[in-house]
Amino acid sequence: MGGEPELRRLVEEAVAVARGGVVAISSLSTERSRYATRSVAGTVTAELADGSFERIFVKTIDPGGGEDPDKLPRDREPRVYRRLLDHRQLPAAAFLAARTSAFSGVHYLALEHVDDWSLKYQELEHWYTAARRLAELHAHFAARVDDLRDCDFLLRLDQSYFAAWADRGVDAVERASTPLGRRLRQALRGHDEVAELLASQPPTLVHNDLAPKNVVAETSLRPARICFVDWELAGVGCGLLDLVHLMHGLPPDAEREMCSAYRDGLEGSDSPFADGAADHLLAACALQNTLYRLAHIGAWRVAGATVAGWVDEIERLSDGVRH
Repeated sequence: MGGEPELRRLVEEAVAVARGGVVAISSLSTERSRYATRSVAGTVTAELADGSFERIFVKTIDPGGGEDPDKLPRDREPRVYRRLLDHRQLPAAAFLAARTSAFSGVHYLALEHVDDWSLKYQELEHWYTAARRLAELHAHFAARVDDLRDCDFLLRLDQSYFAAWADRGVDAVERASTPLGRRLRQALRGHDEVAELLASQPPTLVHNDLAPKNVVAETSLRPARICFVDWELAGVGCGLLDLVHLMHGLPPDAEREMCSAYRDGLEGSDSPFADGAADHLLAACALQNTLYRLAHIGAWRVAGATVAGWVDEIERLSDGVRH
């Protein structure tokens, strides 16, 4: 997990923050995270000179963004933690340290170790807690929009952003299947409405990749402590994109509970979603999230039947936005 000297300097700094002062480290051991996919991440256990141990979550982010244009700048996630999430009341692991290697350009991020499973493996009650905490996070940053606009490392989820992903989705589907591409292009004739609707929503901090695997629920506490992780795609825009992404694939009754829990978390905020139903807005968010998936069918090697199902979904959601 990165160069040993660089890793040791990072962990020394992180342990000093966690322990409230410089502490001598006798040895380090590492264990790769069960959640790690693209980036290298894992738990570093530091044995201290006094015989005690400190566990730190460490993530290394390579300087290349691959083919995804949203992944630049590559130091976005460390900057999100340092600048925006270093607040103990927010649903995030505590930020401890970050470094960038002058030699390799690799970015290192050290966080509090949260010892539990992702939401993917948890009971639905913890999903509802996550929805409430997500709403609280969105309300927190909706009241601090000027701070977000000062963060040039965040993606701007505006009309041009949504239009660009629609174009990528169409291109990817047309390469895979001319008939499906034709259907998708037809379904997106009114996509300007979708982009305008999403871009006109009150802005807040958007995680922008809030799959269940990116939510850790510490279930030893009641209610569970929720930590949203993997902020590499974070941006400023419509917060409901996160909620719709998180509840994708849940049964209808669970989706309704998620929306209700999210509204509970918005109580006292100025969000228009707190006042009642907004089915057309939820449909617009779901449509845009589906376009993002379609844009990646080549890289993800998605089966043709799944692609066809997603195009069906776009057609249905397009009707939902218009009505």
